[in-house]
Amino acid sequence: MQNPPTKRSKPVTKPSTTPVEPAGESPVDFKKGRREKATLVDPIKDTKPPHSVEAEQGVLGCIMLEPAKCIGVCIEKINGGPEAFYDLRHRTIYELMVEMYSKKEAIDLITIQQKLKDRGQLEGVGGLVYIASLPDCVPSAANLDYYIEILREKHVMRVMIGTCTDAVSGAYEHHGEVDVLIDKVVVDIQKVADLAVSKESVYPVKKLVPEALAHIEKLLAGGTISIPTGFTDLDEITWGLHPGEMFVLAARPSVGKTALAMNIAEHLSLNGQSVGVFSLEMTKESLMQRLLCARAKVNHHHIRKGMLSAEETNRLMKAASELAKAKLVIDDTGGLSLIKLQARARRMKQQYGISVLVIDYLQLMNAKVRQSDNRQVEVSAISSGIKAIGKELNVPVVVLSQLSRKSEDRGNNSEPKLSDLRESGSIEQDADTVLLMYREKSKVKEEGGSQTVQITPVKVNVAKNRNGPIGEIELMFLKYCTRFENAAPIDSGEHGHETPDFI
Repeated sequence: MQNPPTKRSKPVTKPSTTPVEPAGESPVDFKKGRREKATLVDPIKDTKPPHSVEAEQGVLGCIMLEPAKCIGVCIEKINGGPEAFYDLRHRTIYELMVEMYSKKEAIDLITIQQKLKDRGQLEGVGGLVYIASLPDCVPSAANLDYYIEILREKHVMRVMIGTCTDAVSGAYEHHGEVDVLIDKVVVDIQKVADLAVSKESVYPVKKLVPEALAHIEKLLAGGTISIPTGFTDLDEITWGLHPGEMFVLAARPSVGKTALAMNIAEHLSLNGQSVGVFSLEMTKESLMQRLLCARAKVNHHHIRKGMLSAEETNRLMKAASELAKAKLVIDDTGGLSLIKLQARARRMKQQYGISVLVIDYLQLMNAKVRQSDNRQVEVSAISSGIKAIGKELNVPVVVLSQLSRKSEDRGNNSEPKLSDLRESGSIEQDADTVLLMYREKSKVKEEGGSQTVQITPVKVNVAKNRNGPIGEIELMFLKYCTRFENAAPIDSGEHGHETPDFI
């Protein structure tokens, strides 16, 4: 009799000491205690840069169909020149066409192929057959603007890719100050932005006449002052501040140019205008103390000594509640470079919608975009850069500037001249309006019985006014609270204001 089959037990195995590799993960070297280096795959390694062969053929085909009409349009609107063409064949052909146009040579199939043949480039661009096929790529030259727009967009994207790639490489390899790298990246990005802007530069008179008439009608209706400064006599000469214009306020130190600029900023920000202030000299805390004291007409020395009266405290609190509603933005970063100021001004425009820009003051800026030992060259770059940002943002820019010592060397109370603008004549050239401030002897006027307040007459000479008259006005400076006031009206006659002279 056979024994019944016995149930076989499973063999007992010892737990393995060898780790099992998890599924889906890269091999791990447990002896070294770290993962092996993974192979990185560049998702755009084999991707060609943005381009449109058809648009490039379309542009060249339009030129060959109507060279006299199309080549000039292409030169004007294709910002990148031959570099806007991705295909080297098309770049070579377009560069030759531009050269022939500049020499007033005939542009057609025969002349182009002959030029290329003489230079040994004919076979490199595809031969005569390819050149002859270009006019057949387009039905007519009427769609040239559309082809140019496609060409421009693709070119901008390629430049942007190159710029961003350089920025990333620079971040990995840069070992100096990070501000230098940031400035370079900002300049490069701005170049891309400028390349992307397609602006019309030629306007027929028939389109300009209606705009001019509309502006004249507005002036005749009484809308002469664009953005009032709050100072009646000044607005009468300058017609206020104008978008896109550079308004230079120049004086020797301690005359009150910062006070006047902040009084204008205070007036504008409390009357519907959004004002951005770049203070390179004073801190935001000092500026706010000045604004509060000027608004409340409180002696700032009393605050320092802790001797405010109950009346002054009430005025100060009222001024604080009013200024809290002001549309005023302050940046007190010292030693700003031109490109940093331009970048921050653009950000102010985007975030706060600023309609007026104040810079205190020009000589404290530096222009890293131009490396030069000549300070006049640097100031010239700063001046032209400030003018450009005002036009770009379409806002008036009030720029404070120092005057040289020459005005003091001519004697006390001597009137400064445009040539006294410190370190550069380009400030005078770039500015649309220049105000030169200088003080006369102080006067003491009694206010409130026993209390005396020092009031200083300050002359403001409108030495340049590109779009209006020039002349001189007088303002009253209350030094105890750093506030300017309109001068009291003077009867006409012997002591009346002279009629301003037009340029």
